[in-house]
Amino acid sequence: MRIVIAGGTGFIGTPLVRALRQRGDDVIALTRSPRHALQELGADVEAVQWDPRSRGPWMDVFRGADAVVDLAGHTVASPFRLWTAEEKRRIRSSRLDATNAVVDAIIRAEPRPRVLINASAVGYYGSRGGEILTETSAPGTDFLAQVVVDWEAAARRVEGHGVRLVLPRSGIVLGRGGGILQYFTLPFRFFGGGTLGDPEQWVSWTHLDDQVGLLLFALDDDRAQGPMNYTAPNPVTMQQFSREIGDAMHRPSWVPMYGTVMRLTLGQRASVALLASQRVVPEVALRDGYSFQHTTSDEALRSLLGSRRQ
Repeated sequence: MRIVIAGGTGFIGTPLVRALRQRGDDVIALTRSPRHALQELGADVEAVQWDPRSRGPWMDVFRGADAVVDLAGHTVASPFRLWTAEEKRRIRSSRLDATNAVVDAIIRAEPRPRVLINASAVGYYGSRGGEILTETSAPGTDFLAQVVVDWEAAARRVEGHGVRLVLPRSGIVLGRGGGILQYFTLPFRFFGGGTLGDPEQWVSWTHLDDQVGLLLFALDDDRAQGPMNYTAPNPVTMQQFSREIGDAMHRPSWVPMYGTVMRLTLGQRASVALLASQRVVPEVALRDGYSFQHTTSDEALRSLLGSRRQ
């Protein structure tokens, strides 16, 4: 297949591009810095400069492509960025600008790509305590939920043009070299780890291997359509998740970092992004036949943390 990817040099995009190249697909990476993209992804990837805020020649690469994957967007994972009005504007506009630009390019292309996989997030659901959340659950009302609702609505514009749309609602992605796990493990490295929030908060997670696997599944299987929860089948409480981090790192887990402390330290970002309780299950992926490589957080964390010198 010939696949156009926006956000191909990120935490998820880089291993996705490598997996696609390994199986023989042609990859075109939309990037602000082609030189950087080629360094990260390799010379066998075509790097095309783009700016999602303006239309231009980059749109021509969509003509004749088989599929498009849009992973672009300013991170919400870093807990050390305060949620100022400007930061919230960047979170919102980076997603909507990229998705609107990608959708415009797809609609204009002839022939059009057959499928668009447009990133989304479990932030769609808001914080819901212990309620089990599936793809049919209603959206939340907080800032992130509203961003995701509008983000998905922007992507849905392709549905009237004969393009299959998949909306991966990702949870916390666990992997080496980036993502939120590096922040969760930091206090444990200094023997100060403990429950990283409300012990009863639900954490919905997926291993990076499965995040890539689910994206490949959605590219290849026409049954994949609409919202899909990209989370492992077994969400866990924050108490269990924190204890498992400590066990995997051979570190004690004794310092409680309850939500009040994190909110005072990190403000609204902690309240909405890091302390939201979301018990999400991947009902659609399981129904459609995806087989998860990592089904329990204990095994996933040990695979990432247990074999490394801490």
